[in-house]
Amino acid sequence: MKLKTKLLAVLLYGLSSLFVLACGDDTSSKPEDAQVQVNVEVRYDTIRVNDSTIVIDTIKTVYYDSLYVTDSIKAILVMKHDTAYVTDSIDVRYLKSIERFDSCFTRWEGFRIVFSKDSAIYECQNGIWDTITYRVNHVDLIGFAQKGAFKFNSPVYLREALNDTLKFGKDTIKDEVSGNNGEFVIPSLNLMNPRISLEVKGQYKNEVTGKYSTKAITLQALVELPKTDVDEPRTKVKANINLLTHLEYDRALKLVRKGYGLKAAKKQAQQEIMNALALNVQTQNDSNDKAELLEIQNHGLLLAVSLLFLGDDNEDSIAKNIKQFREDIADNGAWDKNQNKVKMADWAYDLEFGDIHKNIAHWNLSKASDFQIYLNQFWSNVYGIGECAAGRANELIKNQNAKSVNKERYFVSRNTAGVLAWDTATVYEADTYGWEDGEDGEGEIYHQKYVYDEQIQKWREPKLIETHIGKCTAKLDGETVTYPINDGKFKCLNNEWLAQKDGSVTYKFAEVNGQIWFTWSYGWYSDELSLGPCPTGWRLPSREDWQALIDYSLSEHNQNLAEALAALKDETSWTSGTKGTNEYGLGLKAEGFYSKPMDTYYSKGSDFYSWISEKNDDGRGFINIHEDGYKFDVQGYSTVKYSAHCIMKLTK
Repeated sequence: MKLKTKLLAVLLYGLSSLFVLACGDDTSSKPEDAQVQVNVEVRYDTIRVNDSTIVIDTIKTVYYDSLYVTDSIKAILVMKHDTAYVTDSIDVRYLKSIERFDSCFTRWEGFRIVFSKDSAIYECQNGIWDTITYRVNHVDLIGFAQKGAFKFNSPVYLREALNDTLKFGKDTIKDEVSGNNGEFVIPSLNLMNPRISLEVKGQYKNEVTGKYSTKAITLQALVELPKTDVDEPRTKVKANINLLTHLEYDRALKLVRKGYGLKAAKKQAQQEIMNALALNVQTQNDSNDKAELLEIQNHGLLLAVSLLFLGDDNEDSIAKNIKQFREDIADNGAWDKNQNKVKMADWAYDLEFGDIHKNIAHWNLSKASDFQIYLNQFWSNVYGIGECAAGRANELIKNQNAKSVNKERYFVSRNTAGVLAWDTATVYEADTYGWEDGEDGEGEIYHQKYVYDEQIQKWREPKLIETHIGKCTAKLDGETVTYPINDGKFKCLNNEWLAQKDGSVTYKFAEVNGQIWFTWSYGWYSDELSLGPCPTGWRLPSREDWQALIDYSLSEHNQNLAEALAALKDETSWTSGTKGTNEYGLGLKAEGFYSKPMDTYYSKGSDFYSWISEKNDDGRGFINIHEDGYKFDVQGYSTVKYSAHCIMKLTK
């Protein structure tokens, strides 16, 4: 038997008060040279017991009734726990009642003793001390530490499991984040246990604010490394530290200590987290059940969960919410104390996804795929409206969660560019849901008035004029009615109301932002004739009317003046400036102005001129839209003619 194997005889019962206890038969006789006690020096040896570390500098007293020794003994280490790490060999001459040590005691089954000098490991198995070598050899561990990405130089710690119940010692291998996206590398690992704990602590990039956090946070991960032989070439293994690995950590530990294997424990913990968050995997890219293989930049599921725990909260609240969720899940695999769940759902519903993509792009990360799918899934499940599946196309449903700030909101399953998703229902959609073709009706939810348009064969909100004189239908074709507010005349022709003057003369009009405008020029007038060109019930617009119209269009086009004016222009007459889109049906034409002495139209294709109601000593006011700009001015020459666009009087 090798000397080191015989050394295992020093694995005795106790370490209490640093007394060495006998492990053999107390009835054996003592050798003749035995003393009452002997001083034994023990130097620079270390015992790691579970999660405690004891450094023994000196043991002075060893009692003869415990152990027979000679002066040649250099060091003694005694342990009754699962593993002892010894830095030096010991010369054992004689031990009481143990002259041979070919077998291990039953009570030591599964215990190990390790000599760090040559990495020899002995484990008591079936009554025999078997030699064990490192199970992980020459491994470079690479990964990402991400909440968002942890800051450069954030410390990363690795701790090796001491036993199969995943108790970890205090000794660590320390490295740090070495890249701007949270990259880290822990090189040249040689480990006896392939199961490890990873931990990172530091400031992180916040995907919502786009900035680094001001306070540090700690995230953890449980990882099982592949076993590698000592003669295998150097191996790279990938394992990340992220929010999902952190949330599963305590739950997986608890399951392992109940008898689960680590892989099965982590898989169950992940499923319980997904159930708690009402999520399920939606893309093949996210289908891996190992959280440590997910990355913020490539996996929408991880990014979505990260966003949900950020919200608009301050950093203390973020850390508190993460801690509470992890502890709650660890207990029984359920999110019982889920007081933040509805708040998270309301936040996710209102989130502007484009802002998140913009923040990630600024970090030089690729656009995270499909995280919005998971956020939509989360809030729709919390709201109780369920998955937006193919069989529910065009379905209308109300938020079922009474605690939501959006509890009165209705949602419709809408198909946009081939993608079916829940969207906020308009008042019209909610009011007319399930209606069949028919006459005018009142909404059942918001109680608005609606008309059925036979031309488009669907219900729509009534136009402003229809609220007073009703809808122009085939039954009214050719009829003229009086608008009660201003005595204006309207004629019904081909299912459309037209403004009427002098019997058969009619004009089209458009409703824009609560005002009704002629859609083309009423005629050309010089100043003295522009005082009253509009028919009964109509008037010349004021400067204020025109400005309100332009301001409204600006608000609809992100304050882009060129686009706002294009929405007012017709689509064919403008040859310079931004082409008109006639978005509101107003159709302002670039017809310039007319000079009577020259009998010529000027500025055609580039300018629109129209009189306004204001007048002063210098003449009458007008508006001029020139290419992509506009101005108000005064014209005092009676030989110049501008167009007149009338606006409806909405009061007596």
